[in-house]
Amino acid sequence: MIRILPTEKNTVFFHLAYDEACMKAVKEERVAPTMRLYTYSEPATTIGYFQRYADEIKENTHTVARRIAGGGCWKHQKEIMYSIIAPESYFSQDIQKSYGQIIKPLMQALRKLGKETHYTPLDKLRLASKICAEHAQTRKDGILLQQGRILLADDAQENTDAYCGVGSYEQVHDAIREEYKKAFRAEEGTMSSEEREHAQELVEKYASEEWNTFK
Repeated sequence: MIRILPTEKNTVFFHLAYDEACMKAVKEERVAPTMRLYTYSEPATTIGYFQRYADEIKENTHTVARRIAGGGCWKHQKEIMYSIIAPESYFSQDIQKSYGQIIKPLMQALRKLGKETHYTPLDKLRLASKICAEHAQTRKDGILLQQGRILLADDAQENTDAYCGVGSYEQVHDAIREEYKKAFRAEEGTMSSEEREHAQELVEKYASEEWNTFK
């Protein structure tokens, strides 16, 4: 069984911290494998775990944080984020295939909105030739975490020659949530108080210069 959490708006530091806290709770079997949608309370930039801070952050007026998952530099403004946390055994051991398995419900949701997208390995979803969603994955102690972002149509920052949005917040959010619930047979759940407390403890890590600039 997979639980799907209520959509929450919070800081980039909290959401990154929560994913780490949830991975630990899933590993210890204190909570069910988890899918969630969320948004950031302010514009932010996140970089992948393996990226060099100095290479990616030149002139930036947004909050910056490093993800524990890989992937590229993402400038977050108007978008919907998602995270999937589950034992590795829930998905293919082949990384590319597991990306495809997790992205498939997203593609189906967008298809219902009239957006025919295609997956370009390893971590992009495209509408025609433009990127409309990006994804990043990590695996640790037998637990898989995949994080992703879906661009909205009114994100002027990302509607460029390379990127495009896929719809309004309400349209995209509701379609994605419904499709993932169906595909994963997910049940409504809530964040435990222990998870939230652990996440709050980890916020300091994700907000720290030491973590964000160690590469």
